[in-house]
Amino acid sequence: MNKLRKSITVLLTIVLLAHTYILSAAAVEPVYKVGEEYAASPYFTALSEVTLTGDGRYDTLAIAFSQLGYHEGDSEAEMDGSNLSGTQNFAEYTRLYGKLDNGEGNGVSYGYSWCAAFVSWCLRHAGVPVEDAVTEVSCRRMTEWYREQGRFHARRSGYLPLPGDLIMFHEGDGVPTHVGLVVGVEHGRIRVIDGNGREESVAIHEYHRGNAKIYGYCVPDYTVCEGMVYDFMPETPASVGAVLSSIVPVIAVVAAVGVLALLNVRSVRGARSKEK
Repeated sequence: MNKLRKSITVLLTIVLLAHTYILSAAAVEPVYKVGEEYAASPYFTALSEVTLTGDGRYDTLAIAFSQLGYHEGDSEAEMDGSNLSGTQNFAEYTRLYGKLDNGEGNGVSYGYSWCAAFVSWCLRHAGVPVEDAVTEVSCRRMTEWYREQGRFHARRSGYLPLPGDLIMFHEGDGVPTHVGLVVGVEHGRIRVIDGNGREESVAIHEYHRGNAKIYGYCVPDYTVCEGMVYDFMPETPASVGAVLSSIVPVIAVVAAVGVLALLNVRSVRGARSKEK
């Protein structure tokens, strides 16, 4: 009886440890030297608290969501995300790529349009290799790279974007000028998280799939874990595999606890019988 109880206890421990290991592969670590201002900000704290799962799509979105609310500043000293009235494109995410002059009035600096820099920053911190998802600050060059890899889908192709895909926008002239990350699709509407949009911050927006400003979708060559739950868009039904991966450990725990309780009851009854 004691051997059976010990075996069940060991099995229960293995199940719990295995489940924890699968869902908690590693914590995020900066892939470059962050600025002092950003290092002291709540956004850096939020980044550090993200746990990587090994699923590139999920991890990229988790990192993007950790930065929600970050706002661009007006100088290098304001790259902590706290200047809610900043308009000069100074953002921590461009630090990964480096200083350059994009002809936007800030000279050679970190102050340039940062939507592509933000997406690249999320991909790098998610551990997606650069050969699978280019680091770029130009939406046009980024789109061309994915096109050359055969991983670009025009809006009119009918492609249904997946969470973690890059969504490219243009102003009607066929030149991509803005990029974000697809969170999910529901009822013909696409939810997107992006940086440097109309609020000059990291924010969430929704678009109709047929919106003419959508140029197309770039698809990084992600590593995807079977059964991962993309819970950033809760309206999207979870797959059967995702549900099973979540409830199997619970079933195992309940079953083990039930068996242990039954064994304890029998043990108590046996002791009482001996006393009689």
